[in-house]
Amino acid sequence: MPKKEEIQQKESPAEEVLKRFRSSPLAEKTSKKRKISGGIFFVNLILLVLLILLYMNKKAPEEYRTSIFKYKGLQFRFSESKDKGSGNYYFSLTIKSMNQKDTRLHFHDRLADIVLYHDDLPVYKMPLGENVTTLTLSPGGTKTLVEMLDRSALIKISDRHPEFASSKRKSWFRPEIKHIPFIAELELNTGDRMSTSLPFDYEVE
Repeated sequence: MPKKEEIQQKESPAEEVLKRFRSSPLAEKTSKKRKISGGIFFVNLILLVLLILLYMNKKAPEEYRTSIFKYKGLQFRFSESKDKGSGNYYFSLTIKSMNQKDTRLHFHDRLADIVLYHDDLPVYKMPLGENVTTLTLSPGGTKTLVEMLDRSALIKISDRHPEFASSKRKSWFRPEIKHIPFIAELELNTGDRMSTSLPFDYEVE
């Protein structure tokens, strides 16, 4: 009985090329590059998570707003800022003379009033420059007055008027917070109805 010849399958040219490539140094480099790329992606992912956490825990900068108007050759700068530690608001008025000679202004009872509005409703009033009925400034001279709005006054307003509060989201990573939008209007007591205003938000506690 004749012996069966062993049949050996020959590799195709494509298979030979693939086999050589897998055993070549280039294939080893490609495999290493894939491992390195995977490691870089993982590190970038960790950095992204850390940046998000830092952003979520980042303290908001101090709030500061200002408005400027002129009256009888004087420049009035009305400013508002919030102390993040105490939650109190500070309103200041800096008056600078732009005239070439001494300037004198007269006021009724006090220099000005600061009135808080929610929409068009006045909800709080505080004096600025109480007992200041006369102001005299030389050329280039300045005068600054500061008044504090205690947060307890805002808490009382929010307690009396819960309907004032609305919700907003500071960022995608923070929950919604309730706030009350106010307008702080400065009214000079000169009889000429000079005024300016600044908006600010109070976060309900």
